[in-house]
Amino acid sequence: PGSVLPASVSAGLIDASDFLPTIADIAGINKPENFGILDGISFSPLLSGSTERLRDWIYCYWHPQLSLPKTQAWVHDEKNKLYDSTNDNLFFNINNDPLELNPIPNDQLSQSEAERKKVFQSVLNSMHN
Repeated sequence: PGSVLPASVSAGLIDASDFLPTIADIAGINKPENFGILDGISFSPLLSGSTERLRDWIYCYWHPQLSLPKTQAWVHDEKNKLYDSTNDNLFFNINNDPLELNPIPNDQLSQSEAERKKVFQSVLNSMHN
């Protein structure tokens, strides 16, 4: 109370991995050292009304315990999403196509979409190491 405005909304890009660093930041304690590498970023500035962009993208990996659906990985931001796939055409504008029904062919990408796809592909490639 007094730090976060009631009913406030942020358009900041956050990930589940950001909760532990945020709670530690708000509590004024160090992040646990025995957790190994923490990928999360504290989003506490967003709770105070900051509009600073803390993340450029989010990497997601889904490995279901059941046989359906299959394991998937992707990178996304507020507007675009690229699945890790041998099929090069799984790039979406998730604002215009939230159900991801129409992947954008390479020859129809805008310049900014082509640049984002290249960044996202680089992130996906780095996760294979």
